Amino acid sequence: MNTTIPRRSEKIVFTLTPSPIRRGFAVAGIAILAILLAYLAIAHPAPPMTTTLLGGGALMSLFFVLRMIVATSGALQLTKSGLYDSKGVLVVAVANVHQVELGIFAFKPSNGFVIFLKEPMSAAWRPGMWWRFGRRVGIGGVTSRAQGKLLAEALSILVHENLQTAD
Repeated sequence: MNTTIPRRSEKIVFTLTPSPIRRGFAVAGIAILAILLAYLAIAHPAPPMTTTLLGGGALMSLFFVLRMIVATSGALQLTKSGLYDSKGVLVVAVANVHQVELGIFAFKPSNGFVIFLKEPMSAAWRPGMWWRFGRRVGIGGVTSRAQGKLLAEALSILVHENLQTAD
């Protein structure tokens, strides 16, 4: 399966970018959590196990902040062959999409949607942008709801066209 940057000649149908305000709030919220956990570990005397857990939580939160900054610095690009991130990593191939679900009760990221796959793919996660586990791909998080809905509709159209040409 192609997991590289889409060919230059391949037209980008839609681009989903993170909302700067949502990105800022998400990064700031987790950074504040890291600071508070570090403060509690350092400033308040506690048993060594508690201090270790608080310090570990602070380091994990800091690591998560750094991963989110990197993951949300790019965008998702939909082409006729698949959905790629701006670094060229294949998120999902259009030929592998079974269904796109936008429902209120769907298990999906905030302001996003979930894609059900025909064949499972390897697990991957870009905090704030997308996750993939087995036969499910979640798109959204720090993206705008309107852009997410448009991407879901564009992907649904491409999947429908793909089914029509396969028949």
